[in-house]
Amino acid sequence: MNFQINERATIGSILKAIRDGNKVEHIAKAIDGISQKPLLSALKEAGYVYSNKAPQGWHYVGEGAEPTEKSIFEYVNASSSNVKHTTKVNKLSQTIHTDFTLNNTEVASSTEVSPVIQFQFTLNEMTDLGEMLQEWRMKKMTEPLEVSQKPKQVQVHERIKKLPQGNTTRKTIVIDKTIGKRFDEYCKAERVNKSDILHLALLDFLNDN
Repeated sequence: MNFQINERATIGSILKAIRDGNKVEHIAKAIDGISQKPLLSALKEAGYVYSNKAPQGWHYVGEGAEPTEKSIFEYVNASSSNVKHTTKVNKLSQTIHTDFTLNNTEVASSTEVSPVIQFQFTLNEMTDLGEMLQEWRMKKMTEPLEVSQKPKQVQVHERIKKLPQGNTTRKTIVIDKTIGKRFDEYCKAERVNKSDILHLALLDFLNDN
């Protein structure tokens, strides 16, 4: 076998391999997702006919420009029992795996999407997985926000409510004017006491160190 089919399995690359003297059955084996009979049917569907008369071989008789840059799979009859389903199932598997990864930051940080699928699913199983994914999405949309997901303003007010009362001491601090101005504006806008915000800030700083 002396031929090379490009990644998209274009009609042009297939015809070149045929015209170079390679058998169609060998070419079909080199293309993942199609066998000999569907390949020949797809060529006819694309507008080609085979002639035993000179010049012998496949000739384009269809309308418009010759579809040499189109993939052979655009003309394959999907209902044919001779079409291999491996590629289709693997692509669906990778799509669902990628979808989960993009919609779940925890998975995205620990899972690398691989083009190699370790196991295959039937079309019915893929349909079930798709429905499960849809249910998972709807559940995530309707779940109440956890405390960590709430807006920062809500978290601040809730933390202030939990601060211990009494047993306080007075401290004098010196800070930059710009920071002091922003501090005043924030406390006024959120209607909180400056001492409570300082309490939380110092608590977080000391806990982190």
